[in-house]
Amino acid sequence: MPVMMAVVLSLVYRRIPGLSEVVRVLESEGLLWQEPWKVSKQARSKRLACLPAELFC
Repeated sequence: MPVMMAVVLSLVYRRIPGLSEVVRVLESEGLLWQEPWKVSKQARSKRLACLPAELFC
């Protein structure tokens, strides 16, 4: 779950426009405390879909 927290916070804090860009940045630079990490766009989509909607309200 720490990776997902880094992704969500980076989307807001860095104003990353979309999931493809998040995956690119995660693989090349890492996000916040998360070291660079290879991940597929499909895997990231599935994990984001599992997050509760209340987190984004």
